[in-house]
Amino acid sequence: MQDLKPNFAEIARAFNVDPRTVKRAYHLKQSEMTGTVPVEKTAKPSILDEFKPVVKDKLDQGVNARAIYAFIRHRGYNGSYNTVKRFARQHKDERVKRATIRIETSPGLSAQVDWKEDIKLHTKDGTEHVFSIFLFVMGYSRRSYIKLVENKHQTTLFQALAESFEEIGGVPFEIWFDNMRQVVNHRADVTQKELNPRFEAFARDAGFKPITHQIYRPQTKGKVENVAGVVKRHLRAYDYENYDATEFYGAVLEVMDTLNNEVSQAIGEEPSMRFLDEKEYLLPFNQKLIQDHIDNRHYRKVSVESMINYRGKKYSVPTKYIGKQVEIITTDTELYVYYNGETIRTHTIIEQESKNKFSYNTHDTVEILRSDLKVNASDDEVMMFIREQMADYDFIMTHEEGDGWRTDD
Repeated sequence: MQDLKPNFAEIARAFNVDPRTVKRAYHLKQSEMTGTVPVEKTAKPSILDEFKPVVKDKLDQGVNARAIYAFIRHRGYNGSYNTVKRFARQHKDERVKRATIRIETSPGLSAQVDWKEDIKLHTKDGTEHVFSIFLFVMGYSRRSYIKLVENKHQTTLFQALAESFEEIGGVPFEIWFDNMRQVVNHRADVTQKELNPRFEAFARDAGFKPITHQIYRPQTKGKVENVAGVVKRHLRAYDYENYDATEFYGAVLEVMDTLNNEVSQAIGEEPSMRFLDEKEYLLPFNQKLIQDHIDNRHYRKVSVESMINYRGKKYSVPTKYIGKQVEIITTDTELYVYYNGETIRTHTIIEQESKNKFSYNTHDTVEILRSDLKVNASDDEVMMFIREQMADYDFIMTHEEGDGWRTDD
């Protein structure tokens, strides 16, 4: 008598599963009972097979599926866009899986850095204070360094990173950052980014490889964002508890100590204990090289003449920064002016022995004149005035007898 086959659809409805799952389980059970080995289905060839190497290569370069589809169509592919899109998704998932394994199993490899902005804490008298928090989290051990900061200047980032390296006793091979302006310069096309030169120099001297916004790593900020959320929740306990805002800095250190010495749900052990296995893989760092990037900073308020003063000489900046505080970074020969971490002007430093007192960027000069003496003049008229009246213009703008003029275009 022939065995009756079960009603796969009925069983599937009863257990709320796919009928094909029930059918597959049935045949596997039958194979076990009869001692036969089920025949495995061979993968069918895909119309995309011969193009997969180039598709993978383009995906790894950050090209999207739609652009790749258009590209390979001109090279003989006559399949559908959906086939390319499905393969792109599978490849991306595989890349994420490999990256995740690498991240979780490589001691000393990586750390993640981020800011947590607009943290509001109150003293006992109800006064509100707004801070940002710098977060540094090691990828393998989850060991953290956390610091309360009052601004997000690029130099503040450098100082916090230097303290992080000192705290953990070394430097990870790579550090991941969000596309923060202290790290990358955004062009007019916001999708085109490049490392800020000053940050790049700091990373090189510190000894780590900076990584920003990886297409195939959606978890890039996962660890640091998890820590940020936990820190914010812990800090609530300190709200309205301190008499002075400076005490909040100590509160953050207490929170950091708690996080490093309690069992992390992500790894099932204390970060400080797991870090003992990670520490030996860290790279050494040169404290003096790092500190050199921090010590040569200065802060100035832009005058009503749209100038800043450095060692008795005056340097121009765009007029929109009048009244604002800017940061000055100097080398032996160059002076860089930053606002909110972005370079707004570069000047060659005037030698102290020089009789020149002023360094004007031509664009700044035009702006300054337009805002005062030559409101309705054309560009040509303004430039003619500059060429003919340089010495007089020095006198007008500074209200003092000038010894000279120089321009930095």
